Amino acid sequence: MAGPKRWPLWTSVGVGVAGLLTAAFGCALLAFGYSVHNLPSQAMAPTLVQGGQIITEKVRGDEVRRGDVVLVDSPWGLRGMVAKRVVGLGGDHLACCPQGGLTLNGQPLAEPYTYQGSPNGTFAQYDAVVPAGRLFLLGDNRVDSLDSRMYLTDQQGSVDASAVRERVVWHNGADSAALPGRLLGALAAIGGGGLLFLAGAIGAIVAAVVGARRRRRAPLPA
Repeated sequence: MAGPKRWPLWTSVGVGVAGLLTAAFGCALLAFGYSVHNLPSQAMAPTLVQGGQIITEKVRGDEVRRGDVVLVDSPWGLRGMVAKRVVGLGGDHLACCPQGGLTLNGQPLAEPYTYQGSPNGTFAQYDAVVPAGRLFLLGDNRVDSLDSRMYLTDQQGSVDASAVRERVVWHNGADSAALPGRLLGALAAIGGGGLLFLAGAIGAIVAAVVGARRRRRAPLPA
């Protein structure tokens, strides 16, 4: 009877190296302050696709700007972090939609990122002034997003800036050339270290596999 089928040496080496490199890449991203997430909802469509991947960087609430897409801790009773776009900062006056679109401090706000070009979906019009130290957050899919518009009676629907945890710096479908310089630098450092790691990993796995085979083939002592 034939013995159990064994994987070729280089198959074992490839599987081992792939696993080690994947783990090393994830750890390196974390070390540089980046994280990878999957989007659980369609509230940020079409910018972020449900089930798609994003790369984020850790950031403080006082570092975000209008237009940033951020992850914030459980606002409005939601579970976990949610992704929303920062539309207003403390002191901003937002009104929707007196002239068919959202206005920011009395000026029309261009929003090419909204789903089907809809600034408010089927929701009621609103007028809000964002309190100091807080953020007005909206989903890009205004037809299907739970956001600041639903909670205007509580701090004008705004969220404390301290709830911000991360900012989206890359997402599926984004042009890789648009990666920010800091992330490109991190990936370059990871890549340089990865080459050394790859060489060492291949050598270690080959040595281990060859050594194991030699031990199995060694004659038994008399």
